Amino acid sequence: LQNGLNGYLAHPAVTWISGTLPAGFWRDLIAGPDYGLLTLGLFNAICTVLPILTVFFLMLGVLEDMGYIPCLYVLAKRVFDRIGINGNAALSVILAFGCKTMATLTTVGLPQKEKLIAVYLIAAYVPCSAQMALSMGVLARYTFWALLATYGAVFLMAVAAGRVLNRILPDSATGFLLQEIPAIRWPNPRAVVMKTYYRLYWFIKEAVPVFVGAAFLLFVLNRTGLLDAVKALLHPLVVNWLGMPLGMVDILILCVARREAAVGLLIAMADAGKLSMAQCILAVLLTTMSM
Repeated sequence: LQNGLNGYLAHPAVTWISGTLPAGFWRDLIAGPDYGLLTLGLFNAICTVLPILTVFFLMLGVLEDMGYIPCLYVLAKRVFDRIGINGNAALSVILAFGCKTMATLTTVGLPQKEKLIAVYLIAAYVPCSAQMALSMGVLARYTFWALLATYGAVFLMAVAAGRVLNRILPDSATGFLLQEIPAIRWPNPRAVVMKTYYRLYWFIKEAVPVFVGAAFLLFVLNRTGLLDAVKALLHPLVVNWLGMPLGMVDILILCVARREAAVGLLIAMADAGKLSMAQCILAVLLTTMSM
């Protein structure tokens, strides 16, 4: 899907614009190879991110319509008990895989200790569905072991952090989990397609303007020299200590705006051969756990 959209939409459009506009400011702004509004913004969202999200949301819709997600709450209960989340806080953490903002709001009214643990885990370790889908997409460019190592590390760090918080935070009243288990059924194709459509519609409406705006911001920072100054400032941290290419600074800046945009740029860097497997694993960890 990505190759098809790039071949029939992105590449012809960029080629036509590059041949129409003279070299200079406007061509770089609209279709520049690094920070163009179309290349880094619109086409990055439509041709790179949207195909991955489409397949991911279809699979998620199938699991939801089968009635499997409530079973997942119960299957995860033993792990949550060990980190001090005994009741509906577990639901909040699971819901964060859909949307971290909505999941954080659902912690209102939880016992104080569970609320603090849940909010921290949601902020630090749980990727939303869009970000997780794109991270899986970029790790799939290497091997299955890259995916296993990345999310295995995230899981172990989340459990360790939860256990530490469970020990050091003062005890408070604990909740309980009362969850009805529905029968597993064949998914309804129409319902799955409609849910996928509305999720993709939400993504296009909410995220595409952010992709374009973030591309414009990076273009302005690059033109004014501020981006080079930021890169020089972060060079010891990003290159010398983390061992990442300097382009990782762009990804960290995009994380502030929207993490899907950051991972979309990460996919472009991986496709261009600018990241080794170890660097890609570290980059996904950084975008997942940045707060």
